[in-house]
Amino acid sequence: MSPLLHPGELVLVDREAYGGRQPRLGEIVAVRPDALGGQAVVKRIAGLPNERIRFGGREWQLGEEEFFLVGDQSEHSLDSRMFGPVSLEEIIGPVTVRVWPWKLL
Repeated sequence: MSPLLHPGELVLVDREAYGGRQPRLGEIVAVRPDALGGQAVVKRIAGLPNERIRFGGREWQLGEEEFFLVGDQSEHSLDSRMFGPVSLEEIIGPVTVRVWPWKLL
């Protein structure tokens, strides 16, 4: 899949979105996985709580509040296939708009 966002692009994130709803399948989110030591990354929701996920011959069973994230360039992405599922608390919020670079707006 072609990446929607590229390194160095700036985005806005709605930090309040998940106060009233759960992340949706396919949604692009900013997340701070504990496994990355607090580094924020942007990934796509590929698995929802209680789902069974299969990628590249591996399988994960998600818990009640776990989400599976993948990058759009999955063969080169550091995502849940490497650091595992993330909790809702690790998800900052959905990406709402790209603000830089201007030519892509």
